[in-house]
Amino acid sequence: MKNYLRYISLSMVFASLLLTSCDEDAPFEDPTYIGGYSYLADQNISVFDTNEDLTIDFFTDEGITINSVEVMLDGSSLTSATVSEDMATFNSSVFGDFQLDDEFDIMIESQLSNGNTAKDPFTVAVVKAIEVDDENPVELSLDSINNGAAIAYSTYTLSAPIDSAELFLKKNSDGTYSNSAAEVSTEGGEIKLMNTNYADLNLAVDDTLYYEFRATSGSMSQADDSYVVIIED
Repeated sequence: MKNYLRYISLSMVFASLLLTSCDEDAPFEDPTYIGGYSYLADQNISVFDTNEDLTIDFFTDEGITINSVEVMLDGSSLTSATVSEDMATFNSSVFGDFQLDDEFDIMIESQLSNGNTAKDPFTVAVVKAIEVDDENPVELSLDSINNGAAIAYSTYTLSAPIDSAELFLKKNSDGTYSNSAAEVSTEGGEIKLMNTNYADLNLAVDDTLYYEFRATSGSMSQADDSYVVIIED
């Protein structure tokens, strides 16, 4: 279904202050309004999304179409998006060999059927495919571990598959990570430490349990880690 405009183009956000009508179905009265715009629906890609399609949604006045879309970076065309009736797509591979925390400030230039060009800026951010929950405990007693204390994690990709996820543990900073033997979902969730082989580490008060979640997609892998200090019961 075609997306008809219900609000003003991002490229005209400052001009919106001049509008005098509050009827969302009425024509915009600003003489600089151009009739449509594009919106980047996918603004985050994971480190695994090296060859996935990002979606651009179109919003136009009735009777106006978007004929072509250029994705611009640093003033030059990065790629021409593939246009369908009410959307377009382009592939993440155009960003090259990107890394975690990279950001790409792009401009989407859309050619409207009324002869106007909409220019809409967006930032595409490269994020983690697997991530430790910020709310995880940083201190636990051995009793609390045995009573079901858990550590949480989340996963994300735009559309790339996550083939596997694992949890590794080690004792103190000079230890060596080993597989926890826990069943780790590729969909995210939480792991009760009592369901791991943490007891093999012979933890005591004032030791630090380091843990690392690892995800793989094909030949790619990414990890995120944190720790828990063992305290008295």
